[in-house]
Amino acid sequence: MRTVYAALLCAATALPFSAPARAEVVNMATITCKDLLESKPDEIGVMLVWLHGYYGGRSGDTKFDVEEFARGSQKIAEHCKQNMSITVMQAIERIFK
Repeated sequence: MRTVYAALLCAATALPFSAPARAEVVNMATITCKDLLESKPDEIGVMLVWLHGYYGGRSGDTKFDVEEFARGSQKIAEHCKQNMSITVMQAIERIFK
């Protein structure tokens, strides 16, 4: 479990601006918690940053607080470990409602 948190934290703080090596179109609404947790750290970082931007845009929040982002990423990881079959967007909506 600590390994997952460490990977998410590293991805969330150190790798969020790296791009995946392959060109791919992903429907973020279909990514499950299992998909997220089984992804490579750089892919996790890209997905979490995209989701942060998506929800920030919806709420009109243009700030990026790295520490808050890392804490939120850990909350997502914890929730996803317990709910592997739900989508990451469902997890986020349950956690941050």
